[in-house]
Amino acid sequence: MTAAESPDIRQLQGESLPAGDFPVGGKQDYRVFFAPAVHEKIWKHASENVALEICGVLVGNWQRDAVGPFVTITDFIRCDSAKSGFAEVTFTHESWTKINAEMDTRLSAFKIVGWYHSHPDFGIFLSDRDIFIHQHFFSGAGQIAHVVDPVRKIEGVFAWQAGGPVLRPHFWVGERVFVTPDRPPPEKWDAVRDRLAGTERHLGQVRQTYSLTPEEQAVVKDVVQELVNLVERESKSQRKAAGADEKSGQSAKKITGDDKRKGDDKPERGKKKSAPPAIKSDDGPPKSGDKTSPAKE
Repeated sequence: MTAAESPDIRQLQGESLPAGDFPVGGKQDYRVFFAPAVHEKIWKHASENVALEICGVLVGNWQRDAVGPFVTITDFIRCDSAKSGFAEVTFTHESWTKINAEMDTRLSAFKIVGWYHSHPDFGIFLSDRDIFIHQHFFSGAGQIAHVVDPVRKIEGVFAWQAGGPVLRPHFWVGERVFVTPDRPPPEKWDAVRDRLAGTERHLGQVRQTYSLTPEEQAVVKDVVQELVNLVERESKSQRKAAGADEKSGQSAKKITGDDKRKGDDKPERGKKKSAPPAIKSDDGPPKSGDKTSPAKE
């Protein structure tokens, strides 16, 4: 793919798109709008099993108004037959068979305008595998990638710019503007995630090559799960420690005169400190939440 052919949302300026009104206000070179009901269902899909990544395609249309081109996502197709793992997801032949069947019937008046997938507790970014999928299956200038993290409760949208997918600053869900989080995941956990993805692929090849028995497959599954648990525990520990350090720095206080006096309140050498007077109380002890992108003309 040459530089001139690299997908970029600015290419939509030269394409013949039907006139329309963007559902809400806002000026941006390319605007992304989700129908609220569709957005809610995507989040529901992503939250069903946070131990695995999930995916699906976004369905809608591209239009243009006086401000410029925009995309409206009015439906979606979830891919329950996708190959899902702890650290990656892949569209399978069965997935595309279902997608094409629905696009040819129920959704024939619309187009595939992008795809969505989840990153459970990994944050909003596109891995090398995600970029490969985006480049090979969603390379239309206006096609987007929607990433949802159902654990951290954050999300973001990527659109083509200068030949690569770039995170958009915000997008719309109904009349609400959703601002994209600007903190990328720590590089350390990106590397761990990629290694786990490679481990899963390798173990999958081992199972196919050596025809492991059910008992051997169970052992392999336990090993992978233990690695997953280890990463999750370490990740949570790191975030907890970072939060504790920040809280500790904010609440640190200087030693006051009263604190010094407390330190001086010691019995003199050779003398016993008298016990405080007993306090009598009758109260007792205290009680103890495609159709794909527009065709290039």
